Amino acid sequence: MATGDHICVNRGPYWHHGIYLGNGRVIHYTGYLKDKGKNAAVKIESIQKFAKGREIYYGDSKVQYSRNEIVKRAKSRIGEKDYDIVGNNCEQFVNWCRNGQHKSQQVNAVAAGVALWAPYIAAYAYLKQKFSAPKPLTPQKADENKYNSAPKPPTPQKADGSKYNAEYYRKKRMIQRRIKSARCF
Repeated sequence: MATGDHICVNRGPYWHHGIYLGNGRVIHYTGYLKDKGKNAAVKIESIQKFAKGREIYYGDSKVQYSRNEIVKRAKSRIGEKDYDIVGNNCEQFVNWCRNGQHKSQQVNAVAAGVALWAPYIAAYAYLKQKFSAPKPLTPQKADENKYNSAPKPPTPQKADGSKYNAEYYRKKRMIQRRIKSARCF
Protein backbone atom coordinates (compact mmCIF):
# COMPACT_ATOMS: atom_id res chain seq x y z
CA MET A 1 0.00 0.00 0.00
CA ALA A 2 1.09 3.52 -0.74
CA THR A 3 0.37 6.77 1.07
CA GLY A 4 -2.96 8.25 -0.08
CA ASP A 5 -4.43 4.91 -1.20
CA HIS A 6 -8.18 4.42 -0.83
CA ILE A 7 -8.69 1.27 1.26
CA CYS A 8 -11.87 -0.37 2.47
CA VAL A 9 -13.17 -3.35 4.44
CA ASN A 10 -16.45 -5.19 4.20
CA ARG A 11 -18.37 -4.85 7.46
CA GLY A 12 -21.37 -6.93 6.49
CA PRO A 13 -24.18 -4.58 5.54
CA TYR A 14 -21.79 -1.87 4.34
CA TRP A 15 -18.20 -1.12 3.25
CA HIS A 16 -16.01 1.05 5.49
CA HIS A 17 -13.52 3.39 3.75
CA GLY A 18 -10.32 5.14 4.74
CA ILE A 19 -7.10 6.74 3.45
CA TYR A 20 -3.83 4.91 4.05
CA LEU A 21 -1.22 7.25 5.57
CA GLY A 22 1.74 4.88 5.62
CA ASN A 23 3.52 3.28 8.58
CA GLY A 24 0.44 1.14 9.33
CA ARG A 25 -1.86 4.12 9.92
CA VAL A 26 -5.25 5.00 8.41
CA ILE A 27 -7.35 8.16 8.58
CA HIS A 28 -11.09 7.58 8.44
CA TYR A 29 -14.47 8.44 9.90
CA THR A 30 -14.72 6.24 12.97
CA GLY A 31 -17.97 5.12 14.53
CA TYR A 32 -20.29 2.17 14.58
CA LEU A 33 -23.52 1.39 12.75
CA LYS A 34 -25.15 0.40 16.06
CA ASP A 35 -24.72 3.90 17.55
CA LYS A 36 -25.88 5.52 14.26
CA GLY A 37 -22.70 7.57 13.98
CA LYS A 38 -23.34 9.63 17.12
CA ASN A 39 -19.73 9.18 18.26
CA ALA A 40 -18.17 9.24 14.79
CA ALA A 41 -15.16 11.47 14.15
CA VAL A 42 -12.30 11.72 11.66
CA LYS A 43 -9.31 10.04 13.36
CA ILE A 44 -5.97 8.43 12.64
CA GLU A 45 -5.85 4.82 13.80
CA SER A 46 -3.79 1.72 13.21
CA ILE A 47 -4.60 -0.35 10.17
CA GLN A 48 -5.44 -3.26 12.50
CA LYS A 49 -8.06 -1.19 14.32
CA PHE A 50 -9.44 0.00 10.97
CA ALA A 51 -9.69 -3.53 9.55
CA LYS A 52 -10.98 -5.22 12.74
CA GLY A 53 -9.62 -8.55 11.53
CA ARG A 54 -11.21 -8.32 8.09
CA GLU A 55 -9.52 -8.38 4.70
CA ILE A 56 -8.48 -4.99 3.31
CA TYR A 57 -9.33 -4.07 -0.28
CA TYR A 58 -8.29 -1.18 -2.51
CA GLY A 59 -11.05 1.31 -3.27
CA ASP A 60 -11.69 2.53 -6.80
CA SER A 61 -12.21 6.26 -6.23
CA LYS A 62 -10.84 8.61 -8.87
CA VAL A 63 -7.64 10.53 -8.09
CA GLN A 64 -7.39 14.23 -8.83
CA TYR A 65 -4.74 15.23 -6.28
CA SER A 66 -1.20 14.12 -5.54
CA ARG A 67 -0.65 11.63 -2.72
CA ASN A 68 0.73 14.38 -0.46
CA GLU A 69 -2.27 16.62 -1.19
CA ILE A 70 -4.68 13.73 -0.45
CA VAL A 71 -3.06 13.22 2.96
CA LYS A 72 -3.04 16.99 3.61
CA ARG A 73 -6.77 17.22 2.77
CA ALA A 74 -7.56 14.23 4.99
CA LYS A 75 -5.58 15.59 7.95
CA SER A 76 -7.34 18.96 7.61
CA ARG A 77 -10.52 17.26 8.80
CA ILE A 78 -9.09 15.45 11.86
CA GLY A 79 -11.49 15.82 14.78
CA GLU A 80 -14.50 16.61 12.59
CA LYS A 81 -17.69 15.18 14.13
CA ASP A 82 -20.24 15.97 11.43
CA TYR A 83 -20.93 12.35 10.45
CA ASP A 84 -24.17 11.67 8.61
CA ILE A 85 -24.82 8.24 7.09
CA VAL A 86 -26.38 9.80 3.98
CA GLY A 87 -24.71 13.20 3.69
CA ASN A 88 -21.23 12.92 5.22
CA ASN A 89 -20.02 9.34 5.62
CA CYS A 90 -16.64 7.58 5.42
CA GLU A 91 -16.89 6.95 1.66
CA GLN A 92 -17.76 10.58 0.96
CA PHE A 93 -14.83 11.65 3.15
CA VAL A 94 -12.41 9.49 1.12
CA ASN A 95 -13.77 10.71 -2.22
CA TRP A 96 -13.50 14.34 -1.09
CA CYS A 97 -9.88 13.78 -0.04
CA ARG A 98 -8.91 12.10 -3.33
CA ASN A 99 -10.91 13.98 -5.95
CA GLY A 100 -12.92 16.80 -4.33
CA GLN A 101 -16.25 15.07 -4.97
CA HIS A 102 -18.53 14.36 -2.03
CA LYS A 103 -20.10 11.14 -3.41
CA SER A 104 -20.99 7.71 -2.08
CA GLN A 105 -21.76 4.74 -4.32
CA GLN A 106 -23.37 2.97 -1.36
CA VAL A 107 -25.82 5.83 -0.73
CA ASN A 108 -26.58 6.08 -4.45
CA ALA A 109 -27.25 2.32 -4.65
CA VAL A 110 -29.65 2.43 -1.70
CA ALA A 111 -31.44 5.47 -3.14
CA ALA A 112 -31.78 3.74 -6.52
CA GLY A 113 -33.13 0.62 -4.82
CA VAL A 114 -35.73 2.63 -2.91
CA ALA A 115 -36.76 4.42 -6.11
CA LEU A 116 -37.02 1.10 -7.95
CA TRP A 117 -39.18 -0.59 -5.30
CA ALA A 118 -41.31 2.41 -4.23
CA PRO A 119 -44.08 1.83 -6.84
CA TYR A 120 -44.38 -1.85 -5.93
CA ILE A 121 -44.49 -1.11 -2.21
CA ALA A 122 -47.11 1.61 -2.72
CA ALA A 123 -49.24 -0.68 -4.93
CA TYR A 124 -49.03 -3.49 -2.43
CA ALA A 125 -50.03 -1.20 0.46
CA TYR A 126 -52.95 0.22 -1.55
CA LEU A 127 -54.26 -3.18 -2.61
CA LYS A 128 -53.79 -4.61 0.85
CA GLN A 129 -55.87 -1.79 2.30
CA LYS A 130 -58.50 -1.97 -0.45
CA PHE A 131 -58.99 -5.73 -0.31
CA SER A 132 -58.34 -6.37 3.37
CA ALA A 133 -60.95 -8.33 5.28
CA PRO A 134 -63.65 -5.98 6.57
CA LYS A 135 -63.35 -4.99 10.19
CA PRO A 136 -66.19 -6.34 12.31
CA LEU A 137 -68.67 -3.73 13.46
CA THR A 138 -69.26 -3.18 17.14
CA PRO A 139 -72.80 -4.09 18.23
CA GLN A 140 -73.67 -0.39 18.59
CA LYS A 141 -72.50 0.41 15.06
CA ALA A 142 -74.27 -2.65 13.70
CA ASP A 143 -77.57 -1.28 15.03
CA GLU A 144 -76.86 2.18 13.61
CA ASN A 145 -76.05 0.73 10.18
CA LYS A 146 -78.87 -1.81 10.24
CA TYR A 147 -81.02 0.14 7.79
CA ASN A 148 -78.31 2.12 5.98
CA SER A 149 -76.44 -0.66 4.21
CA ALA A 150 -77.26 -3.75 2.23
CA PRO A 151 -76.70 -7.04 4.02
CA LYS A 152 -73.32 -8.59 3.34
CA PRO A 153 -73.08 -12.17 2.13
CA PRO A 154 -71.73 -14.59 4.72
CA THR A 155 -67.95 -14.90 4.79
CA PRO A 156 -66.71 -18.40 3.89
CA GLN A 157 -65.19 -20.26 6.79
CA LYS A 158 -62.23 -22.61 7.03
CA ALA A 159 -62.60 -26.10 8.42
CA ASP A 160 -61.56 -24.86 11.86
CA GLY A 161 -64.41 -22.31 11.90
CA SER A 162 -62.27 -19.18 11.41
CA LYS A 163 -63.31 -16.66 8.77
CA TYR A 164 -61.63 -16.78 5.38
CA ASN A 165 -61.78 -13.98 2.84
CA ALA A 166 -60.99 -15.79 -0.41
CA GLU A 167 -60.88 -12.67 -2.59
CA TYR A 168 -58.45 -10.93 -0.23
CA TYR A 169 -56.03 -13.86 -0.18
CA ARG A 170 -56.30 -14.42 -3.96
CA LYS A 171 -55.32 -10.79 -4.62
CA LYS A 172 -52.59 -10.92 -1.96
CA ARG A 173 -51.00 -13.98 -3.65
CA MET A 174 -51.25 -12.28 -7.04
CA ILE A 175 -49.42 -9.17 -5.73
CA GLN A 176 -46.74 -11.28 -4.05
CA ARG A 177 -46.13 -13.17 -7.32
CA ARG A 178 -45.79 -9.86 -9.20
CA ILE A 179 -43.33 -8.53 -6.65
CA LYS A 180 -41.25 -11.73 -6.79
CA SER A 181 -41.18 -11.70 -10.61
CA ALA A 182 -40.07 -8.03 -10.63
CA ARG A 183 -36.99 -8.62 -8.48
CA CYS A 184 -33.73 -8.05 -10.28
CA PHE A 185 -31.34 -9.34 -7.62
